[in-house]
Amino acid sequence: MDAQTGWLIKRKREMNGHRLLADTNTLVYLDRGSKKATASLQGKEVFISFITEIELLGFPGLTTEKLRELEVMLASMQVIDMSARQKQIAIRLKQSRKIKTPDAIIAAASIEYDIPLLTADKSLTSIPGLTCILFEVS
Repeated sequence: MDAQTGWLIKRKREMNGHRLLADTNTLVYLDRGSKKATASLQGKEVFISFITEIELLGFPGLTTEKLRELEVMLASMQVIDMSARQKQIAIRLKQSRKIKTPDAIIAAASIEYDIPLLTADKSLTSIPGLTCILFEVS
């Protein structure tokens, strides 16, 4: 077990209902000024998968200003990197259902660390072992 994984497992035991793993789509809505996204994340300890970080910062055509804004937003969140167990969970998800690789990795992070996933993707709500909080876009 590496130091980062040990830390996250320790944090899991301290779970208090104030932690969320934000899906990429939730942060896109947050960036666009969604009041629902803001309210959903307010007062929470927010985690993101490294995949979300790549998806947001790797979006083609970002201006330097927008890139800085996104980096500031992400700086307040804790990034979960890929662990061996998370990789195995993602593989099992890919084997058992039609799911995009980024979604499988994000779902695997949520499952591994027992952090509810805040998402607007209704298809993720049917994954066994995944606690989803559906963010409904109006």
